[in-house]
Order: sequence, then structure tokens, then C-alpha cells
Amino acid sequence: MKPIRLLQGASVRVDISGGTSKTGTTIASGEVRFSDMKFSYKGGTARVVVSKPGYEEKWSDITFDLMTGKDNSERQFVVYIKKKPTDTGNWNGYYSDGVSTMSVRASASSFFASWTYTAGDSKGQGTLNSTKIEGNKVTGTWTVGHDDLTKSGTRSGTFTITLDGKSISGQLKEDAPNWAYKPGYNASNVQSSMYKGAVWSLNLKKK
Repeated sequence: MKPIRLLQGASVRVDISGGTSKTGTTIASGEVRFSDMKFSYKGGTARVVVSKPGYEEKWSDITFDLMTGKDNSERQFVVYIKKKPTDTGNWNGYYSDGVSTMSVRASASSFFASWTYTAGDSKGQGTLNSTKIEGNKVTGTWTVGHDDLTKSGTRSGTFTITLDGKSISGQLKEDAPNWAYKPGYNASNVQSSMYKGAVWSLNLKKK
């Protein structure tokens, strides 16, 4: 039997009959409390819905009797959710959006992508390396060598992406690029969208 893990950061929504909802997020102990619900919904029912990226969503119903009973000053409900299966073999392949292309290689514990892009006079080549895989969500770092008409240099940052075997979607966050400017250009006369803190969206389809 697998040990039970207390899950922090799970989203918990309580849908109460009549249309009212309460939401919260679990703390390190795996708990979330709704302190203003005591006897407030007598005569109703509710459903507790628990979700977190990389896990299967789970719900549990709270019956009429449990909602209206006054034998306990505090009602406690336990919901168990499972991790989504990680089918990393389906991630392998080529993905593109017409500007960026990624060649993905993945295993049960690692993710690696070689990455190229071409947009006008700009081009780059680099990699994405995972630091964490949780279900179909991957986080990590990226590095790319960039070149255009005004400058060349090294770009890097962090990423968070989701894969479903048919697409890659998510975001890349840019660190401060290290530029070498070409003759006639410098930091004062070149405006660039590549700067520390810039965020780039990804939405690549499998080829």
C-alpha cells in the first residue's frame, strides 16, 4: 500500500446547493478551512471538488444530513486524489508553431528539448532542461544563443510548460540577456523586447 501524502497547494471548491460556492487552497498539512459555514446552509447539500495540476480532479458529496447536523461544531471531510499517470513516451517528437521548433526527448524522470527559432532577421538555437516533472507539467531552465542584425549573445531563463502528447503550452521567463552589439549599434540605440523579466508564451503543436 502506498503511503498517503498530505498535499499542499491543492485548490478546494465547495459548491453548495442553491448556487453558492466557497474556494480555498490547502496548506502544508493538506487542510483548508471554511470557518463561516457553521449551520449556514441548513437544508442544503454540497459537493467538495479538489484539483491540482498533475493530479486527477476528485469530488465528494456532502449529504443533507451532514450539512444540517448539529452534533459537531466542526465538520471534517477527507478527499483523496491521485497523480495523473505520466506517459512520457507520448511526449517524444517534434513540435512547432511556425517560429519555434522543439525536438523533445523524455523519460519517466527527465525532459530535454533542443530548440530553434527564426523570426525575421532573428534566429536562435538552444535547449530546455527539466528541473521537475509533476504529471504532465514540467518546469526547468532554458538557454539559447541568439543572433540578429543589431546584436548577438546568450539568453536564458526559466520555463513552465504542460504537455499532452499533441501540444506544448506554457511560458518562458527571460533572465537578463548578455549582448554583444554589432558595429554601429549599442544599448542606447537598440530597443529590444528581450529583457530581464520578459515573459514569452508557448503554444506548439506536434508535427
